[in-house]
Parts: sequence; C-alpha cells; structure tokens
Amino acid sequence: MKKSSFWAAAVIVAFVVALAIAFNVFLILLQINENVWPVKDTAQIAIPVSAEQVDYEEAQIDSDSLLSYDAELYYDEAAETYYLEVKVRWKKEFSSPWNVENTAEENYEDYLAISWGGGALQGKYSARGTYWNDKPVQISRYYSAANCGVIFQFYEKSGFLGKELREATFRVALEKPEQKEGLQTNIRVAYCHTYGGRADIGFYGIGEASAPGMYWTASGVAQRYELAFAGIEY
Repeated sequence: MKKSSFWAAAVIVAFVVALAIAFNVFLILLQINENVWPVKDTAQIAIPVSAEQVDYEEAQIDSDSLLSYDAELYYDEAAETYYLEVKVRWKKEFSSPWNVENTAEENYEDYLAISWGGGALQGKYSARGTYWNDKPVQISRYYSAANCGVIFQFYEKSGFLGKELREATFRVALEKPEQKEGLQTNIRVAYCHTYGGRADIGFYGIGEASAPGMYWTASGVAQRYELAFAGIEY
C-alpha cells in the first residue's frame, strides 16, 4: 500500500511539474508573438523652428484612467501651414485584467482621429510610437482623405504580458490653398479606447465648413475623448 501511494504521489508531482513547464513555454510563445511589427520607414513630419504655437489642449480624462493625451497647434506664416501634434501616453502600471476600461489592453485596437473642415486645406500626416519595452508600434491608417481628415489605428499594448504604449506622436500639416477664401474652419481630435469588442469608426459631414464629426459603434465597449481647435484660416 505504501509503495503504491508513493508512486501515485510521484505521478502527481511529475504531472504538476510538466504542466508548469508547458505553461511557461506557452507564456514565452505569447510574448514572442506580440501584436508588434516594425513601423514603416517613413519620415516624421518636421515642425519648422519658425512655426509659432497657437493653441494647446489637454484631454479631460477620469483620474482612474491610465491614459493621457494632448495636442499642440502651430502656424508657420512663411509656409502658410498649420501643424498639429498629438501625443498619446499610457502609464506603465500593472492592473487587473478586468479593469480594461481604465488600462491598456492588447485584444482590440484603439483609434486616433483628426479632421478639419472647409475642404480647401490639404493635409499630410505621419505617426510614430513605442511601447514601454522599446518596441515600435505599428500604426496604420484606418481611413484618410487629404482634404478632410485621417484616422489611425494601433494596439495600445504590445501583446499578452507585453507593455503599454509609452508614447505615440501623430502630426498633421495643413497647407493653405494658393487662392485664399477668407474663411475659417476648425480641427477636431478624438481618441477612441476600445475594449471587449471591435469598433467601427468614420467621419460624417465631409465637405462642410466645419470639421467632419466622428462616429463609431463598438461590438464591445468604447470610450471617446475629444479635443477641438477653432480659428483655422484658409
């Protein structure tokens, strides 16, 4: 009886050890297969030294959230071009898996949308970002149109057991048309944090005097934070 009990215990211990090893291998593979790819080698738009800051806005986000983002608007009189720079950050902090409302998560992409009105300002844009593990963020265009706006999409966390987004910088250059119309429009910026499901996002009111509005529907849950800039001349 004692001998059989010994072997039974040995089998159980061996099974637990094998299970632990398999689990660790599984975690390593998950870390290797993170949601990160090299960012395309495209030049980040440079803001000229001669450009002067026109406005600064910081998103009002609940204090429980680990997200923060802000935007600065510049104008270069010589080039007759506006430059908008948006920076998004997620704090490097461990949180429970069920607190995805306020923390970065790796399953569903977030979105950063920038739109402008009037239809005459021609926009160029660029985006770069890194995670807290120094890996680059793959930022792709979900939608873009040179005369009204762009929507970027990206993962705010580098994968399961990965790291949060340290900082992503989005820049848009808006050049005035040669034939000025003597009018003004505005710029809208919106960040959409999705969790629990994928979001469908887009613009409405394209071609109108004011910047297109942004709509989105999510199969799970999404939070939306907006910024706005007025007095954009063209």
